[in-house]
Amino acid sequence: MDSHISFGKIVASPTFSSWSQVYSTGSLFAVISLSKTQADQDEHTSLSLAGKEMLDTLEQEYFSLEEKNLDTIRQTILQTKEKLPDGILLCFVVTAIVKNIAYLIIIGNGKIILKRQEKIGVLLSNSHDQDVLSASGVLKPDDLLILQTQSFAKLVSFATLKEAIDHNSPSEIAETLSPTIHEKEEGAAACIIIRYTPPLVSHEHEDAEQEVEDGEPSSFSTFSSIIILIKRIVRLKQEIQSSKKLFLGLAGIIIVILVISVLLSVKGRENTKRNQLFKEVLTSAQRKYDEGQNLMSLNKNIARDDFLQAYKLIKDNLSKFPKGTSEEKQLSEFLKKSQDAVRSSLETSYINPKEVSNNMSPLLSAIIEHHALFGTQDEERIYFLDQIGISFIDKKTKATKQIIKKDEYKNPVGLGTFFSNIYLIDDSKLSKFVSLGSGYAKTNYFPKDTNPDLSKAVSLTIDGAVWVLRNDGTIQKFLKGNVENFSVNGLDKQLNGAVRIFTMIDSSKLYVLDNGNSRIVVIDKDGTYKQQYQSDLIKKAKDFEIVEKDLPAGRQGKKGYLLVDNKVFEFELK
Repeated sequence: MDSHISFGKIVASPTFSSWSQVYSTGSLFAVISLSKTQADQDEHTSLSLAGKEMLDTLEQEYFSLEEKNLDTIRQTILQTKEKLPDGILLCFVVTAIVKNIAYLIIIGNGKIILKRQEKIGVLLSNSHDQDVLSASGVLKPDDLLILQTQSFAKLVSFATLKEAIDHNSPSEIAETLSPTIHEKEEGAAACIIIRYTPPLVSHEHEDAEQEVEDGEPSSFSTFSSIIILIKRIVRLKQEIQSSKKLFLGLAGIIIVILVISVLLSVKGRENTKRNQLFKEVLTSAQRKYDEGQNLMSLNKNIARDDFLQAYKLIKDNLSKFPKGTSEEKQLSEFLKKSQDAVRSSLETSYINPKEVSNNMSPLLSAIIEHHALFGTQDEERIYFLDQIGISFIDKKTKATKQIIKKDEYKNPVGLGTFFSNIYLIDDSKLSKFVSLGSGYAKTNYFPKDTNPDLSKAVSLTIDGAVWVLRNDGTIQKFLKGNVENFSVNGLDKQLNGAVRIFTMIDSSKLYVLDNGNSRIVVIDKDGTYKQQYQSDLIKKAKDFEIVEKDLPAGRQGKKGYLLVDNKVFEFELK
């Protein structure tokens, strides 16, 4: 926090239908409240998580701004608002203090009050849920700004607020008003009281006629001294008219000094601006890092998100500091510290797969034997796609039979099966071959009005839902012909060159063969990262199989199998 700014906070206790929070870092302040607008809304919708994500986005976007003015800050707030899920009512009141300018933005029903000397009044007020209001102005010494949500304004009358403000510090004001808020069950009530006091700057006057503004570098005092020196030289010139050569030499020296003073002034402003950015970035990153450390024993996935945000804050701003400076060195050290914290929060198993007989994995063995492009299986059959079509192998009799000819498709990129039906991605379309007993009928998996983009698909797997892996590392989920929302969170680095995705009907996990990062990534089916298996051998794997539990024919569970150079390698699952 800037040393010339003090503040006090008031935040109500959250309820099921409403939540609020006060945010303060450096010279950025905000109050936020979220309320559910639908009585039958999913009870698992977390207002606190939605609010935390908005504040995290605000922090990252604001401290990444190279120029902070009303337009750029307003745009940052609007980008932050996009993180809010549907069905939630937002009140968002934000103030950024840059030097002695206050930038004010309100989204939703909120209010900002200003007390200046003995006068107090509403500076900015919004009474419409969707409107965005903004303004800016110059702050004066001891100005008091009060940011409040609509719920706070309803519980604390203007007269009560005015009486509490009278000659009290922000912390004393907060202490006086807090009981009024906490005795009510209104989770959307929040307020922050901010007092602005200009930083002290000393000036040297002597004969100077130049007035130095607050916050300007000391080189302006040098400029004043130069003016004095010029006056003295003029008097000297009058005394030594006969010495023109001496005068010209002194004039030249003055010009040099003047140029140097201007350069020092510019450099001083740059140093001040860079030092302020350094403090803001390091303070924000340290807060995220500390939050992650506190969560390590409770939830490593959430802790890892905090570590990743700290890492990103430093990485995005590191290039703004000259190499070799003390700021650059400190940020580089913190970058490594946050990266180490991310790694410590990962459940990583370093494996050493051993070559085994091909028949240890009948699925991979079939792919090897038939030079297949893709393979899949159910409890009774192994299906594979080779140069002539799609065939199956009966697991009991070992008999092989072709069921779909090659002319039924053109450019296949994924194969799956569910209840004897065959699913195939071909030419950016998902086809479903329905088993009719005597043969298979080709149908379109999606209804006519649904056309998702499958042009980047590289693999699919089915457990009732259809999971499609794309070459950009994202995963699509489809259920009963409809597109489902799905995203992966908690990864330390994005999937890179992933080629296969695998799951089973009775499994709660997805497994992704990530060649580019030499790992197999394990993800819950809600998108949460769980763990990863790391080995250099994985970089060369063409396909893989996971066996979570014991299977018929003596196949042991908790095993993983890799297909590398037409050989099968086995490793243990944790």
